[in-house]
Order: sequence, then structure tokens, then C-alpha cells
Amino acid sequence: MQLLDGIGGGGAASVAVTTKILDCLENFRRESCGIDPAVYNKFITTMKDTVTARSLNEFWSRVKEGNNGLISSNENMRSSVSTEEAEAFWQMEDQVQAPAPKPEASDDMEDLLDDL
Repeated sequence: MQLLDGIGGGGAASVAVTTKILDCLENFRRESCGIDPAVYNKFITTMKDTVTARSLNEFWSRVKEGNNGLISSNENMRSSVSTEEAEAFWQMEDQVQAPAPKPEASDDMEDLLDDL
């Protein structure tokens, strides 16, 4: 995840780091399909959380374009991820959580002392 620090600054260095991460991710996914999908699936989920928290939307779009999402049980029977879950993994990124409503300012605190 440390490589993600090199993304977003613009310039040739950022492009090189992005390309390197995507290449590594593609190879990691390919090898994990044949060995143990659980390790990759945990990693890509953590990466998604980190990318989302840092608002690296352009990078995540490139991950999605490369189809480097979760490995489903359709791809490897050892995977505990269903095809539907693998598809939902991409859809979750599109859902923007609405901010929690701010509590209304009230005079209740001042009114508490009125009864004394």
C-alpha cells in the first residue's frame, strides 16, 4: 500500500508508479487465481478501502478497466466469493454515502436551567 503514496502528484513519476502498481496487481491476481484466491481478495479489498479513503478515483478506474477485482468461485473453486459478490465489489464504489444530517441547534440546553 505504500506505493499508493506515489500516486496523484501528476508528472512522469506518478504515471510510472501507477503503471508499476497496475502491473503488479495484474500479476498478483493471475498467480492467485491458481494458488490461493483468499490472499488476493483480502488484499484488493484493503486496497479499495485505501484508494476510496484517499479519493484516488482515477487510479481505481484503471484497476476496474483491468478487471482486477475479486476472484470469484467461478474463476477458482477455492474462492469463497460468489460471482454476484465479485460484481457488487465494483458497484459499491459508485455508491456515495450521504453525509449524516447535522443535529439542529436548539435552545434545549438553555431551557434545562429554567426549571430550577
